[in-house]
Amino acid sequence: MQRPQDIQQLASAVDRLVTCGGARIPVNSATYLQFLGIAAGGGENDWAWPTQSFLRTALPAADKTDLLRRVVIRDPQYRLHIDLSLCSVIHAVAVAERWQRLEELLFGACQTLAPRFGQLLSWLAVRFDQPVREISTAKIQQAISENAHPSFVKWDVAIWGDSRSPADLFPLLLDLYVPLNQQPFHVSEATDVNHVLLASLIAAANQGEGLSLNSGDADDLQRLQDCGLPIRVERQPNETLYAYIVGRIELVSKTNDTIGELEDVHAGLTNAAKLSDVIQPSTERWSWSVQEWASPGIVAPASLEHDAVRWPQESSADKPEWLQLPGSELISTAARRRKDSPDADVALQQVAAHPLYGFILQMFLMEALDRELGEETLALALPQNRKLESAGDWAETKILYRPRDESNESDDAERDGFLVLGSLDEVIPVIGRMVGIEGIATPYRSDLMPWSRAVYLMSTAGIVDGRPHSWRLTITSFVLDRLHGGRLMKDVIRGGRNFRDQMHIALSELWKEQAKNAKEETIPA
Repeated sequence: MQRPQDIQQLASAVDRLVTCGGARIPVNSATYLQFLGIAAGGGENDWAWPTQSFLRTALPAADKTDLLRRVVIRDPQYRLHIDLSLCSVIHAVAVAERWQRLEELLFGACQTLAPRFGQLLSWLAVRFDQPVREISTAKIQQAISENAHPSFVKWDVAIWGDSRSPADLFPLLLDLYVPLNQQPFHVSEATDVNHVLLASLIAAANQGEGLSLNSGDADDLQRLQDCGLPIRVERQPNETLYAYIVGRIELVSKTNDTIGELEDVHAGLTNAAKLSDVIQPSTERWSWSVQEWASPGIVAPASLEHDAVRWPQESSADKPEWLQLPGSELISTAARRRKDSPDADVALQQVAAHPLYGFILQMFLMEALDRELGEETLALALPQNRKLESAGDWAETKILYRPRDESNESDDAERDGFLVLGSLDEVIPVIGRMVGIEGIATPYRSDLMPWSRAVYLMSTAGIVDGRPHSWRLTITSFVLDRLHGGRLMKDVIRGGRNFRDQMHIALSELWKEQAKNAKEETIPA
């Protein structure tokens, strides 16, 4: 695998991938990001898109440099380089018999990595044909040199900080790397290792177990370890091999076969190892619509800059065709007659087709259509008696709900009225999971809550009406009117009927739970 000399050259591409849901990436960079399981597609003048695995496991990052860290530590060879550097310092502390410091590290800051250190020392013992207790610091330094790609030292400076030795790097890694230990080691479909063996180890780890293997698997196990993977191998007196994972591994493979027998190794298996996964390879772009929900659910890109305080006025051409968003100026033309604003229909189609904003649009449509029928079921109540100045203020919006009055309900069925289900950021994620939206891809940490921020941005686009004199959030009247005509009526309103029915089911369950809790609180002691 050809790794980039300058890791910073990936920064812009990865930022666009996770923010916009797609990016045009130079071929060499796209190939490496595919190798790491971060991007799919791509190539000369073609769009690449982020993998759902990366969106789920890597976000949010602290900043752009931290996002790069989460990129490169998916590379097992680079992860080996970093872990060996840490291990060399831990080893030096032990050799110096600084027992109190060793205990502080292994039972404190490095506790989650202690099984990995043990695995590396046992691997080095086999590699250098020496007992673990006789391995010198010089041997570990030799292993670091032999397993380091020429670019790794430059990468260290770029993403961790300037350092001259593992000892200099150690405090930086404690602060910046150790918290990322749950990030997976990614193994691509093209990696030349025994996929059946690795998939079997992952399946065993998912059950909290290891594998009992025969001596004929030793070479394949050694190859997995040499690639940098956190797999510990223990040779038994009868030549049986016990092998188990001590870190989180993500394998892309078509294999469904397994080998070996399960073996209890609870003492060495880590919680991170239990999260390991085998992913089926796919070159198909993930998709979502109100007609075809993603299963399992997708993490939806926000498609707007992470620090945006308003919906952009102008439409942007730097977003992939499947996640295009119109500017607010184009959306505002929907208030005109259809014949005078033909592009407004396209704009609203784009919003409706977006997995995040289309989902929220359907929620507001549900509220509006039920209200039009004279049977209000949903209300989004704005904070009262205060000026709403930012997205943070909108996070206090409450969702109220009461079930529809279904004719087939029994006479004693309760429909007492609205109950407060919670805030936007408490309730909308529950509804989202019901219809295939697992979460929002938030590139960087923020004080703002992602769902309320999305609703707020839609209000700045003129899609949601949140005027201060009104007590509730609704869809803007001119947008609702526009959706009632032409192809939008068929695609968005009629096409989303089953989608909205599923929303009702999710909200009804939340309402029943809230009603039950309210009853229990009123039962006298």
